[in-house]
Amino acid sequence: MTSTLPLPAPKDRLRPYLLHSSRTMRTHNVGIQALVPLAQLQAILPAGLTAVANPVGSSTAQVVLTFVYQQRTEIVGQGTFGPASSLFVTTTVANDALGRQEGLQIAVYVNDQALVDALNVQFGPGALRLADVNLKFEQKNGSLNFDGTVNHPGTNFKIRASAECHEAIDTRVTNDPGPLAVRFLGDGPVINPSFRIANQLDNRVLPVATAQATITPTHGPLRLPAGNVTISSLGPSVIFARWIEIFSKRE
Repeated sequence: MTSTLPLPAPKDRLRPYLLHSSRTMRTHNVGIQALVPLAQLQAILPAGLTAVANPVGSSTAQVVLTFVYQQRTEIVGQGTFGPASSLFVTTTVANDALGRQEGLQIAVYVNDQALVDALNVQFGPGALRLADVNLKFEQKNGSLNFDGTVNHPGTNFKIRASAECHEAIDTRVTNDPGPLAVRFLGDGPVINPSFRIANQLDNRVLPVATAQATITPTHGPLRLPAGNVTISSLGPSVIFARWIEIFSKRE
């Protein structure tokens, strides 16, 4: 869905504000960290990218499943898109040719076709996929309760997640720019162009047990477009965020 309403002015002025190619506002994020077998993750990566062990020296890698509520994105020269809800499946990889670590969006599922089309032009072909994304955030008795499902019939990807935050989401975070370049994995899979981002948000990081986080299937395969990986365990943390503002620009 294309919105005709402009996004609100930035809460704080970030340096790339006049240089960005896209600007995104989100009401809430919940990022649930999980460990997957390192060998499985490596098997779905294209040549030139190496999975990073987490913890260091282990046989596992970390992925973060970030559930995004009420996203609107303003793309220079195209317009404003959303609101939409989405799921980002992210990991950290080593780019062998450039000799650096990068953030890699392994899969992104969005429930708005117009936003999918616009961001695939922005971030590269196959970066985002249309899916059935249903997220619920509810303030109740002083806590933020999250419950959500994502279903992508084309790859038989299905997931359900929940988490609770009983503490104030009030730690201000600003990354200007973010510490890592970011790429989206495209169809094939292929490596799409890299971006730099800057962001600002309020967050709260809780241990996975404190957040009572759940993901189903916990030990079943995540049927990602590039191949399957299995969640070995959740944690160590869940990141709750609100009022997220993100600027992006291609390197």
